[in-house]
Order: sequence, then C-alpha cells, then structure tokens
Amino acid sequence: LTRSDDSSDDQSSTTAITSASTLAGETTTTATTVAIDPAQAASDQLQQLITQDRPTVDTLVGGWVVQLSAKRVGLKADGIEYGPVEILADHTTLRDTYGAILVDAGAFQFQSDGSPMVGWFLTIVSQTFAAKVDAAQWCTDNGLAANRCLARRFPSPAT
Repeated sequence: LTRSDDSSDDQSSTTAITSASTLAGETTTTATTVAIDPAQAASDQLQQLITQDRPTVDTLVGGWVVQLSAKRVGLKADGIEYGPVEILADHTTLRDTYGAILVDAGAFQFQSDGSPMVGWFLTIVSQTFAAKVDAAQWCTDNGLAANRCLARRFPSPAT
C-alpha cells in the first residue's frame, strides 16, 4: 500500500493499492488508484478519536474539567473557517501538547447560550478537578488565557 500526498486543485489525494495474486504458478499484479477526500478522512479520524477516548470521557462526568477548544464545521474564528481538516489539526495540536481528548458535545448535555451543543467537537484535558477554581488554575498554570481555556462542569450523557 502506497500513498501519494500530491494534491490537485480539489485538494484530494490518491492512494495506489497494489495487490498480487498467484494462479497456477503465474503472478498477476493489479494496481488501483483511489481518490481520498481529505475532509472525509479527517472526519473519519475525528470519529475514531471520539470512540477511542470515550472510556476516559465517561470518567469525567460530574467533575470540573478544562476545555481547550470547541469547534464545529462552519465555525469562523481567528480567520479560519473550520471544517473537519481544521478541527482535526486544532485538536491534534492540543492533544500533543496537553494530552487532551476529544469529546462529541452532542453525546452529552453540553450547552452554549442555552442550546445543546450538537455537532461540536470539544477538546478537553483528561483530568477532573474538585472545583471550578482548580480547573481555572490549571489554565493559569499553563499560561492559557481565559478565552483559550475554560473551566466547566462535565455534564451527563444526552438521553
């Protein structure tokens, strides 16, 4: 299996799949090129991270946590219009830096301005704190401004 990261105008990449089979002593090799949609690949990876992180996420319910990012497809912030590729890049940076995990906000009773946060991806530090002030102190200790780091109670799963 090989992959080419050369992108065309539509920003898709391709993967060349080579398979070999042997029949009556003769080997036949077949190559197939498949276009890969970067947005779909990023969306798939986001879903894999949500699934992978779910056991840890479930241990956070009811505690105070640190939220490092909240993104949804179509959000415009900091000069970026977020799609799956941008959301994955944002999360990956925070995951690598702080050991954060990814949460599907719609799977829990997260709200923003009184509305459910369906469709939002939250990057959360995988640690609970006894009180809001303790979670906020984590932000301060890590040099993160209040507009980049938020202490919040982790709600119950959505019903």
